[in-house]
Amino acid sequence: DFDALMMVLRPGDNLDGVYPLAIYDSIQFPNAAYFGIRRAPYSVDQTVNGLSFRHMGDGAALPTGQPFLNFGANSEVHNTGEVWATTVWEMYIALQKQSTYATARAKMAKYIVGSMMLTPTDTTPTEARDAFLAAAQTPADLTTIAQAFARRGMGTCAVSPARDSTDNSGIVESTDVKAALLTGTATLSDDVLSCDHDGILDGGEKGHLKIPVANIGGADMTNLVITVTSTSPGVTVTSSPISMASFAVGDTAMVAADVALDDTISDIETGDFSISMTADNICAPIMSTLSVPLNVDSVASASATDTFDATTSVWTATNNNWTHTRPTALDGKWHGDDQGSVSDVSLTSPALKANATTPVTVSFVHTYDFENGFDGGVIEYSVDNGTTWADVATLTGVTPGYTGTLDATSGGPLATRMAFTGTNPSTPATDTVTLDFGTQLAGMTFMLRFRIGTDQASGATGWTIDNVAFTGIDNKPFPTEVADQGTCTTGPGGPDAGVTAGADAGSEPAVPVDGGCCDAGPIHTQNVLLVLGVVVLLRR
Repeated sequence: DFDALMMVLRPGDNLDGVYPLAIYDSIQFPNAAYFGIRRAPYSVDQTVNGLSFRHMGDGAALPTGQPFLNFGANSEVHNTGEVWATTVWEMYIALQKQSTYATARAKMAKYIVGSMMLTPTDTTPTEARDAFLAAAQTPADLTTIAQAFARRGMGTCAVSPARDSTDNSGIVESTDVKAALLTGTATLSDDVLSCDHDGILDGGEKGHLKIPVANIGGADMTNLVITVTSTSPGVTVTSSPISMASFAVGDTAMVAADVALDDTISDIETGDFSISMTADNICAPIMSTLSVPLNVDSVASASATDTFDATTSVWTATNNNWTHTRPTALDGKWHGDDQGSVSDVSLTSPALKANATTPVTVSFVHTYDFENGFDGGVIEYSVDNGTTWADVATLTGVTPGYTGTLDATSGGPLATRMAFTGTNPSTPATDTVTLDFGTQLAGMTFMLRFRIGTDQASGATGWTIDNVAFTGIDNKPFPTEVADQGTCTTGPGGPDAGVTAGADAGSEPAVPVDGGCCDAGPIHTQNVLLVLGVVVLLRR
């Protein structure tokens, strides 16, 4: 709708006028020239088109005192889209009013495409709003866009319905234009005092908990205060709260809190952190949490079983569709999405060396939810370093337990093949699969892969795999997790000044930081900024 309207508007047109979409001639609908094919014509005049954010949700009464057609539930896809297009039209007309026709038209084309590239999958209306704000090329345009959304109820403090809602319930309108704090995923590192430089905070080490933040609202922010706390044994947060007096629209920053782990910690631990953020001129305080492993080392090439709990994985994913997820700090899994478009993605093991005489078996735990009969997952093996692959079901006596044959007409790469499709028998609980290869691979080097094929439309949750265990292989290609083996003790230069047992001290002197000692090496500007609590402050 909006693209058509953008093509219709010409220089000199009445920007406050009435613009019906797709006028048609009909005896049955004599007012088609006024309404077009929508419930009301498009207009920034709210006495003509009073649609607002709330009108996406079922149960919200339609505007009164103006001609309006009733085409059923507000949540119906075109009715919901009509509210969105009305809001985007509001934005375009506002840009037209503050610039020349050609300039505003060129900007709007860029903002439309840019915002769509910035929205997540299955976006909500307020996420799509934020994408427009992020795409804005100037502070003036950002303010204009934010005010346009607010006029249609999608101001800074508006709340969208749930992403998977079928009736768009739960909408909260807002006409406010305020600052809005967006936070990225917090991370914890051992970048101040480290014994083993593995990025994980171990007993006796010091580091930073870093939090990326951005002001994505329509107004400047003042008095931002970020407080980091932890109740985990042995964890000390020494530089909280962190304050920023001002944080302008479009600004981004990386704030960092100093964190230390007591050297008496000897077991693998979970570090639980609470992060609270308050500021003037925001809708509400923000609370978030972070759980990370502490005092743990990954021992490479140590096991024939992969629990996926190590922070890094030796499996190879073909693209970002497969992700190494961490439901908890100490538990990892691999998950592949069931995409709503044609895709062919795999998760591939490292090389596995079958024993010459001992039968080979593999077992794993999984759950899956695929579009039944159209999308699915299979297990394949290769004995030529991945040049060719065959389904494990082609081996004698190997029965993966596939649940259906995939459709041959919808463009899926696994069409006509048996696969895991629909949901696993014990869903939402896991099922265990055991594959007995016998001695058919005796003495061979082979690889195993989990492969997902999806067709051109619709998707589901996907496939989650955990605890892959092999028997009958001669190598141990998978890492294991053990309590940290290094020790940091007091050295020359006062408390915490030394980096000893297990440290890579190098040849340069240690550098004092906050009365202690960071790892040996020259001090850099970014290290100073980290200690101050702000890594970088970038003006858009």
